[in-house]
Amino acid sequence: AELREEERAAERERAALVARKDALEMGLARKDASGALLAASDRLTGVIGSVSALLSVRPGAETAVAAALGSAADAVAVADLAAAEAAIRLLKDDDAGRALLLVGAGHRAPGSATATDGLPDRHLPAGARRVLDLVTAPAALLPALTRLLGDVVVVDDLAAGREVVAAAPHLSAVTRDGDLLARDHAAGGSHGT
Repeated sequence: AELREEERAAERERAALVARKDALEMGLARKDASGALLAASDRLTGVIGSVSALLSVRPGAETAVAAALGSAADAVAVADLAAAEAAIRLLKDDDAGRALLLVGAGHRAPGSATATDGLPDRHLPAGARRVLDLVTAPAALLPALTRLLGDVVVVDDLAAGREVVAAAPHLSAVTRDGDLLARDHAAGGSHGT
């Protein structure tokens, strides 16, 4: 009976290790869908470029802006919904994986601007600065960036972030170190691997 129990325990451990191995292999085999879209310019119209390459961020604010963008930092910007649809179809047809797409305003506007150009100035708690004031982007992306980052402010530290969210629950606060606090979620920690 004791040997059978040891055999069952060994089989459970083996099954757990096989499942872990399979999960790690899936992670390693993840497809670079964003890279596939960026490389498919000969077959796909409306791809503007990598969001991270299109944004200019004020020096010193890079970590905070990256945290505020979250997974959108790795997104591909496309001109409009038709381009997004075509990009998704290409990914499916080529079995190239999944990608996050930031959809532009429907045209490639010349030049660039800060995301808050022309927006009314909101009253912010002392020491808080809108993320949008720290980013310059192509004009076609500004509406999407405004929807994504319009209620995110940069603060010095977590205590200031907690105060901002308590005083203005519609805002999210991101620290210069990249920790994020919002009314219903938070993300952060060390930068170690």
